[in-house]
Amino acid sequence: MSLLEIKDLCKEFEGVTPLKSINLTVEQGEVISIIGPSGTGKSTLLRCINRLETPTSGSVIIDGEDVCTKGTDLTAVRKKVGMVFQSFNLFGHKNIIENIIMPQMDLSGKDRNQAKKEALLQLRKVGLEEKAYNMPDAPSRLSKITPLPPLAYEVWLLVSVFENNPMFAESMPDFSKAVFISS
Repeated sequence: MSLLEIKDLCKEFEGVTPLKSINLTVEQGEVISIIGPSGTGKSTLLRCINRLETPTSGSVIIDGEDVCTKGTDLTAVRKKVGMVFQSFNLFGHKNIIENIIMPQMDLSGKDRNQAKKEALLQLRKVGLEEKAYNMPDAPSRLSKITPLPPLAYEVWLLVSVFENNPMFAESMPDFSKAVFISS
């Protein structure tokens, strides 16, 4: 069984159809990139995968479950599918480690000590453990920090609208069910 399978996915907006009959299969451990000019539906596809957008038609099957069926528990889907946005969605009023600890506690139910240990492990992987208590304000660090919250709460699938960050792919082998998709 594939970790992610997209079947005949379509998304229409008023007067625009960025996704038309998209089919894609991604196996466990695979790293793929979706490339194309601006406005061709790359981000829309990634938003459909974790259901930030509702597809007009088609299926998105994650680990055997069609997340497009009516009544799907979207909170459960988003616990499996982490998303990293282009705009570095970190809490500016919290330090780096708090930005990594919070989703683990909220989404995975880890206690604070477990979450802190995992956060420090993730920061060590990208060479920023010594910056754990700094504020996330340096652009050079943001690109390394932004993917860590979903990786720390052990998502099965990580999608990113982030361009050109090889660190993501380097981190993925540590996660047994992880897939990284970048646009």
